[in-house]
Amino acid sequence: MPSGVKHVAYQVVNAGEVPDEAKGWKEYREPFALEEDADVIVYARIEDWDGNITVIHSKEIVIDHKGVSIQADPSFVPGEWNNATDNHIDVVVTENITKLKK
Repeated sequence: MPSGVKHVAYQVVNAGEVPDEAKGWKEYREPFALEEDADVIVYARIEDWDGNITVIHSKEIVIDHKGVSIQADPSFVPGEWNNATDNHIDVVVTENITKLKK
C-alpha cells in the first residue's frame, strides 16, 4: 500500500545538465515562475513517508523574452499632411529567438 507523499522539491538546471545535490533542492509549496531568459529543465524530487525517492523532469523549456522586434520606417513625416502618391512604410521584422525550432 502506498504511503503517501511526504515532501516535494524541485531544482531548475540548464538544459543538458542534471541536478546538483550540492546546490540543494527548493521545497515546492506553490507554483513558481521562470523569469529570466533560459534554456532549462525542471526536476522534481518526490519523497514518500517510507523514504522512497523518485525524481522526474520536464522536457526542455526555452524562455526568450526578446521575441520579435519590428521596425517601421515611413517615407513621410507621420502626422503631417502630404499628397504624394509614392508614400510607403518600410518594415523590418527581426527574429531574436535563437533556440526555438521553427
